[in-house]
Order: sequence, then C-alpha cells, then structure tokens
Amino acid sequence: RRQELLVSIQNIMLKIIQSITIDQVPKIKIRNQRCWSNSVYKDNRLKMLEVGDNVELKFCTSKSQEEFSLIIHLLGKIYVMLSTNKTCTKRELYYQDVEFVGKQNRIDNAIDKISCLLNVPPWELGVLATSKGLVAGPLKIITSSGSVTDCNIQGGALIPQDVEYSMKLETKAEFVILIEKDTIFQKLLDESFLELHGPCILITGKGVPDMNTRVLVKCIHEQLSLPIFMLADADPYGIEIMSVYRFGSLNLSHLADLLAVPSILWLGIHPSDLEELKPITEQLNQMDIRKAHSLLRRPYMTTHRQLNDQINLLLKMNSKSKIENIGNISNSYLTDVYIPMKILTEQFI
Repeated sequence: RRQELLVSIQNIMLKIIQSITIDQVPKIKIRNQRCWSNSVYKDNRLKMLEVGDNVELKFCTSKSQEEFSLIIHLLGKIYVMLSTNKTCTKRELYYQDVEFVGKQNRIDNAIDKISCLLNVPPWELGVLATSKGLVAGPLKIITSSGSVTDCNIQGGALIPQDVEYSMKLETKAEFVILIEKDTIFQKLLDESFLELHGPCILITGKGVPDMNTRVLVKCIHEQLSLPIFMLADADPYGIEIMSVYRFGSLNLSHLADLLAVPSILWLGIHPSDLEELKPITEQLNQMDIRKAHSLLRRPYMTTHRQLNDQINLLLKMNSKSKIENIGNISNSYLTDVYIPMKILTEQFI
C-alpha cells in the first residue's frame, strides 16, 4: 500500500513538472468535498461519489498559489514519511513551517484535500491528528506501536493520537454512551454512572468530534459489537453532531466507510422530550432555524422519518434545550432516571 501511495505522489509531481515545461499553469484536480451534489446516501452513510464535480487548484492567483504550494509542500513531506516509515502529527507539521503555513487550519484543510486526492485516510499517509476526545470505563486500547491506554481511570483517558484499525480493544463493557460534550461526560463520572449502571464505556468528542474519536467509536462497533447510544443537546447543532457520528460528514465523505457508524442509537435529548419533561428551554435563534432547515435537506434525513419528525417538532415548538437542563430536573435525574429509563424502555431513534 505504501508503495502505491509513493507512485501516486510521483505521478502528481510528474504532471505538474510536465505542465511547467510546456508553459501551462500547473493544476491539481480534487473532488469537491464541500458540495452536497458530490455525495450520495448509500449503505446508511454519506459517501462521496467516485466521479463528481472537481475543484481545480491552480498556480495562478495569489490565494490559489498559497493553497497549491502548501499541498505540494505537504505531499513532499508525506513522501519522505512514507519512504522512511515515520509519522507526524498535524500540529507538528504546522510548527515545522509556521511562517509558511500561517494558521493551523490551513494544514488541517490541506491534509483533508490530500486524503481525498489519494483516497486514503490521513493515518495511512503517516499524518496523525492530535486527540481531544476522552474515554472512560473498562476499556484497554492497544495500538499497533504496542502502547496501552487503560481508560478505567478517574476523569477518563485522552484518546490516543495513533488510533487506527489495527489496534486491539479489550473490554467487559456491555454498552457505550457517546456524549456530545465534556461537561456532561464529567457529570456522569462525578455521579458514579459507571459504578451504578455499568459495566459500560463513556466517550465524548467534546463537541464536533475529531477523527480519532470517530475512529475509536468505529473500532468499538466493528470489534466489540456493543450497542452505542448518543446523548446530545435538543437543538439543531446537537442533532448535527449525532448525525456526524452516525452518517458521516460532508468534508470527510470519502472516508465514510471508515468513520460512519449507522447503528448508533440517538438516546436523547429528543425534542419530543421537551413537551413531556418540560425542562428549561430557550427560543431558537436565526442560526438555529437555518441549521434545522439545512439538516432537513440532507440526503439521510429523507429516509429517516423519525429524525425528520424531531427536527420539524423543534421548529414547530420554536424552542431548544441543553442536556444540562434535563439533569437539573432533580438531583441525579439524568444519571439515575433519564438514561437508564430510555435504555430500558428502548426509547431511542
């Protein structure tokens, strides 16, 4: 596989050199990762079309020259890493050339484009992402490098940055709860959820999940076949985060088979819960409303009637609520009543 990638990079560079020698503007064609028409909902996940609209990166305007130069620069570094069997984090790539790169997000975006261009995940290129997600519970993660992460520690463990599909997972857990944000993750730990309602695993991506969190969730599904429940705010952004874990994201749709877990069950907080439990709510703002309508237009929503109905109910009520507001109904309500009751009575979507 490594040799194939080296040849692919050589071919890209060769085409650029050939363009220059005949006085043509060098360019790279990459499938457009920001275009919904370039994706299709297939096998219960959002996948990028093999043939679709392309974005041409040309060495012409000053802005495109910067992006083009960065991608060529990174392809050179990736070629060396593949040749020497070394790895590097995105953060390290940034600090190696701070003045040239400018901002970290330029590295992140360029690596995503290169991943799409070569049609492989970043870790196969030797590029690792710095983790932000946490995991707690009876789980051991053994990476291909031999490092062992014991997640059964106070406060949870940081997901390793070298997670990949060859890692080995060991657990006695019976289910997983995927939590949108860190505050609720810590609340469940503080209220002894693991001891009272386990054995189980708690995971948080601290908002929009990074790739390492999504890889771990996917590996848990593939290797352990445990039920995975998602807990998110009853607002358009919470629903979107749940959808990223479950169906995949547009910008990484070329990696849908490696990242999306369609079997994830949305435990709550459902908009319909707001009518029944009457927690503290807020009115939807214009950004919420635009996001809700955007979600309704997504390919996976048209085939998931219950999800569609919940978003429409959110718009009809014109209100939203955070997970914390469910937890404030009474002491330990979220930990001891809401989550166990939802799982026991199978009130998930």
